[in-house]
Parts: sequence; structure tokens; C-alpha cells
Amino acid sequence: YSRYGEPTAMVAIETSHNAAGGCVQSLNYLAQVAGVARKRGAAVHLDGARLFNAAVALGIDARDIAQYGDSVTFCLSKGLSAPMGSILLGSHEFIERARTFRRTIGGGLRQAGIMAAAGLVALRTMPARLAEDHRRTLLLWERLRNTALVEVDRYPPQTNILRLKVPDGKAESHVRQLALHGIAIRASGPYALRLVVHRHIDDAAIDAVSNAFEALAAG
Repeated sequence: YSRYGEPTAMVAIETSHNAAGGCVQSLNYLAQVAGVARKRGAAVHLDGARLFNAAVALGIDARDIAQYGDSVTFCLSKGLSAPMGSILLGSHEFIERARTFRRTIGGGLRQAGIMAAAGLVALRTMPARLAEDHRRTLLLWERLRNTALVEVDRYPPQTNILRLKVPDGKAESHVRQLALHGIAIRASGPYALRLVVHRHIDDAAIDAVSNAFEALAAG
């Protein structure tokens, strides 16, 4: 029950977890949460915007993660690199209700075939290469560990997201200075930077980013 006395209707689990730097929930954790929720009659929604990144990190199939959700979403555009689109999975009854709600709020999309085609290419070809993004993210974490400008997490990244702490609170200033080096990074408030590696980021780009940080640190 919530603090207002209403029963919990749904428990949402995100993996990989964006705000936690792309960390991946273990299958044991997912099973425990799903077990507790279902025992109390609450549905489980799996927010798998980067579901395939999580699966690659664990060395398993995406279905092994998805089995713990009554409903599941995943994004075609992030690591899978399609131009747009997300997929909602669930029972037949659930999907029929979702389609009704989508049309009710104006979420219909005409001539969507070209986007669906890109989504199929993403699903068929992109998951197998996500490990490259993870490897490069780990490499960047290792390169930035000794940079005085920022602080990296103590534990290495599991997927393709790297969060950097900015002790002096000058994240926006660092963003502007990095832009002069051709590096586009987004600040998450004054004390954090967020970097995401994708298929357009190669080994040379990792070198360029680490070199730019070293140049800024050196003044």
C-alpha cells in the first residue's frame, strides 16, 4: 500500500538502469521482485529501453529477462540504432487495450511501414554488436580513471553508459570546452556528465574523448 492508502497496482523495473549508469539487474533480483509483486496481486512492468544491452551484459537472451514482466517495453532507437520506435509486449488482451489507449490520445502513426522496416533491421542485426559499445565504454572508463577533471564510478560500467562526477560543479562549462574539441556531451546538472557509446563511436572517438579530457585537465 502507498502512503495514501491505495494498493500498489504495478511495480516497474528498469534494466539497464539509465540513471544508475547503465547498471544491469540480475535475474535473481528480477525473480525476487516479480515474486513479491505477484504474490500481492500487483503487475510487473519491465522498462527495458535498453533491454538488449542488459541481455548482452549478462550473456543471455532478452527473453530470459523479459519473462519476469507482465508487460515489457524496449526501444528500437537507442543501442539498436533504428531512427525511431519502441515496442510494447504483453498478453493479447493487454495489447488490445494499449492500442485503444494509443488511438484515444492521438498516438497513431500512418505510413509506418518504413519505420517498421528499420526496426526489423535493428532487431536482426544490431544486438550482436552491442558488446562493442560495452567494450568501448569500459575502455573510456579506464582512460578517465586518473583524470583530475572528473571522477568515474568506483565500479566499471556494465553496458554503454558512463556517468562522470564533476566535483567543482562546472559541468556546463566543461560541456562548452569539450565542444571546442568536437566532443558533444550532455550535463546532468552542475555535478555530472553523461556519456553514451553507440555504433557511431569507434576506437578513434574514444581516443579523442579521453585526449580532450586530458587537455582540459591540463588547462
